[in-house]
Amino acid sequence: MPKQSDKPKKKRRRTSVTVGHKIDEATVKRIPIRYYPSGKTYAALEKRVNEAKRIHGAGGPGALYDVLFEDYAEKWLRSKARRRFNTVRTYRSTLNARINPYIGMKQVAHCLPSDMSDVTAGYTEEELSGSPNTEAMIIYCLKGVFNLAVADNIIMKNPAMEMKRNMEDFAPRRALTEAEESATLKYIQNHPGTLESLFLLILFFTGCREGEACGPQWVHMDFQRDIVRVDQQLVYCKGGGEISKLLKTKNSRREIPMPAQMKNILLPYRGLPNVYMFNKDGKHIQYGRIRAMWLNIIAEEPALAEITPHYFRHNFATRLYKAGVQNMVAARIMGETPQVMQKVYTHLENEYGMQADSRARKVFDDVAIL
Repeated sequence: MPKQSDKPKKKRRRTSVTVGHKIDEATVKRIPIRYYPSGKTYAALEKRVNEAKRIHGAGGPGALYDVLFEDYAEKWLRSKARRRFNTVRTYRSTLNARINPYIGMKQVAHCLPSDMSDVTAGYTEEELSGSPNTEAMIIYCLKGVFNLAVADNIIMKNPAMEMKRNMEDFAPRRALTEAEESATLKYIQNHPGTLESLFLLILFFTGCREGEACGPQWVHMDFQRDIVRVDQQLVYCKGGGEISKLLKTKNSRREIPMPAQMKNILLPYRGLPNVYMFNKDGKHIQYGRIRAMWLNIIAEEPALAEITPHYFRHNFATRLYKAGVQNMVAARIMGETPQVMQKVYTHLENEYGMQADSRARKVFDDVAIL
């Protein structure tokens, strides 16, 4: 008979892991769902803990059927970690302030289309119509979370799929008026070389977004090929701003034809290739400077007080349309898809649809019927 060891047996390491929550129907309180893994060593225990979180928590197939919306929304937010800081922050604030108070304590599997109306019912029509971006962000977050739940086989159908924005009171963007275009060109002419003048110049002649307009270095101004390369942008981050190679969409990295007027204005001020066009003490400007530049512009030209910098993007799309640039080419220049061009820049058809109708009547003018 083998000799028994005098060493005491090591106790198995044990711990407790919260893998989800459920609602006590009697008290309407959150009750944690716990799992108690164990292992002979700390390494084995850690492995079991991670496995328990993967299998039973929000992120694996186990007990996902009873995961709460606010818990599962955190998983969706983690999937958006590569987005810009201010974008993710907007998602989180929308979930915490505008969605979770209404359905955060409901289980994802038990959320119904009627529950989606409870979220927007918490706001008056004036609040939603006065701030269409708020309504759009609520719908985007709801659809995103439930689309992920469909992919994880928690639910069969997205309950927020039928949600749509109320567009009745939403004034769409438009092109600039003649007075606004004149004020823009007047400011560029009267303030040569200033940051505000360069800002208006790029907005007007390229249709770039705000961050794209303030992000380029001089290397992105190709005066040999007469091309403006959009390769980076100035984005907001906690504490200021930074230059990011991560653009808004995969189509945003593009080349824009440089008009002769723009080239003639920029040539006297061009610097070394690695110098930022918008710089302070050799470094790129901070994101908050964009707002300050715009306030300086409208203080000098009150005719621009009714618009925002994004209106120049719609104005650029309108000029491409008037110049006869095909939709697919215009989409490439603007960094959009043809579908987005048709969906977002709908004012083009309203403003110039009649011109297209008149041209369509002449398509068969060369046809002779005997």
